[in-house]
Amino acid sequence: MARRTFFSLSFGGLLIISYYLQGAKAANCREGWLQYQQYCFVVIPTKMPWPEAEAECQNYGRGSHLASFDSELQMNVVGKHILAEYPDTDDLWIGMEDSRKTRRFAWNDGSPVRFTSWCAGEPNNQGGNEYCIHTKASSGFTKWMDGNCKIEKSALCKARLR
Repeated sequence: MARRTFFSLSFGGLLIISYYLQGAKAANCREGWLQYQQYCFVVIPTKMPWPEAEAECQNYGRGSHLASFDSELQMNVVGKHILAEYPDTDDLWIGMEDSRKTRRFAWNDGSPVRFTSWCAGEPNNQGGNEYCIHTKASSGFTKWMDGNCKIEKSALCKARLR
């Protein structure tokens, strides 16, 4: 009888644990997205102006935006992924802009600017109309330039895992 009771309690405990673990599935990125730390990144190859690229990224769900970077390491990991998975990709819009045209760039998702990775001589506001930021393919997607927001480029989106 004691063995039967022990087995019943053990089996019942496994069922309860199994039930709770089903609701505790690990969060994953969508197929085709890079997962790094608590974020997911994806390249949108369609070329579009910066505002449309931001809107396209937001279509992926609450909290999705053009990519911001909180460290050089994060940016380097994402850059290597882009080079490996999208070898023919040209420059990409990211989520930094100067919407007030004060030459003070900020991440559009509200993240603090912890570091920058400008190409030499950037940002330069060439032509007096460069208020949006893109990564340079020639730098392995790790250096940035300011550019005219109306120019069409592909986009790099970022979403937080939930």
